[in-house]
Amino acid sequence: MKAAGFLSLLLVATGSLAAGEPASAATTSSRLSVEIRAKLPAYTPPPDQPKNAPAAATTSDPDVLELPKLTVREKAQQRITPHDLMTPRALNKKFAADYKRSLKGLDAVLNSFSIPLISPSLAARGRAQYRAQQYRDMFGTIDAIAADDPAQAAELRREMVNALSGRPPGSK
Repeated sequence: MKAAGFLSLLLVATGSLAAGEPASAATTSSRLSVEIRAKLPAYTPPPDQPKNAPAAATTSDPDVLELPKLTVREKAQQRITPHDLMTPRALNKKFAADYKRSLKGLDAVLNSFSIPLISPSLAARGRAQYRAQQYRDMFGTIDAIAADDPAQAAELRREMVNALSGRPPGSK
């Protein structure tokens, strides 16, 4: 019997050896495959289980029905502020009145009126003042968190800067 060369083994393995080839190549291939399969463990496919079938019951009581595990995550409710309940016109009046009340001394004399095409309205100034106060409150809270967890405070500061600059959350 002739020893099979590398090329004939490659042809047998790929299945491109024609039926008219010498029998030694075919017998070597079948003998080799039988020896390899004898050393490998036999494959037994797992039993088919429906995807929605419950896991094996831990109790043997037929009156007990075990349901699959389910995780429920509660969504945070939207916070409603008093400003959300006001009409835009009433909100502008409130911002203008709050801005006027915040002025003192010479600042009150110089900034208590608005020239329509030249300066922003009192309502716009009041709205800007309200937003600035919200930001000061938020950064004050972040500073309080920094005493306990500096890493968390740094992440919150970065997210606040992202929110103020219009960048998407999580960007650096």
